[in-house]
Formats: sequence, C-alpha cells, structure tokens
Amino acid sequence: MDIQIVSEIIWITALAVYTFVIIFITKQIFDYFVYKKHMNKNVIVYYNRKFIHIFAGGIVVLAVPFVFSKPYLPLLASILITLIMLFFHNELRKFLNFKKHQIFNPNEPILKRVSEKDKHEWKSR
Repeated sequence: MDIQIVSEIIWITALAVYTFVIIFITKQIFDYFVYKKHMNKNVIVYYNRKFIHIFAGGIVVLAVPFVFSKPYLPLLASILITLIMLFFHNELRKFLNFKKHQIFNPNEPILKRVSEKDKHEWKSR
C-alpha cells in the first residue's frame, strides 16, 4: 500500500478520535453545568455547540489542506462521521425504520399541518 494513503488514513483516524474527544468533553461540560450548577440547558447547549464548531470543526478544517493530498478521503470521513452522529442522535435509526416511527407515510397528505382555513383559501385560488 502506498505510504501516502497509509499516512492519510492515520490522519483521518487521529482527527476523528480528536473530534469525538471534543464531543465527549462537551457532554461532560453540559452535565456539570446543568446538573451541578443548575444552569439553563439552552445556554449550555449554545456554548457547547460553539465549542464544538471551533475546536472540532475549525481545527480539523484547518488541518485538512496540509495533511491530505486529495479531497476524497476527508469527504468520505466526514460523511461517515455525520452518519455516526445521526445514529447517536437517533435520527438515522428513525430514518432507517420508516414504519415504526412513521416518518414517511405515502397515504398522508403533504399539507397535513395546514389549517382548514388555509386549505380553503388555496382551493379557491
């Protein structure tokens, strides 16, 4: 195997581990401030998201042009990390299990949440 590909795979692994460590740290920060300091959850979520975007996203994005020769491996890694995060946020499980969670029902009208008044106005146009 080419030494360049091996080096890039090692970097992808290191950056992915770094990203998950940052996410784990923010979970610990969230638990500390919400459950021990009794702060507002929305405030802590806001600051944690900023922390994740700066340290996980920003540092990784700055490293990519210096570490990788082509964009394919970082793109593949980012898609994989996105799927992992969706899975842990329960969104991917909902997406893969249509009938149980009823995400998509072909018999359901598209404008389900529209009020009867709005439906009547649209029909009269």
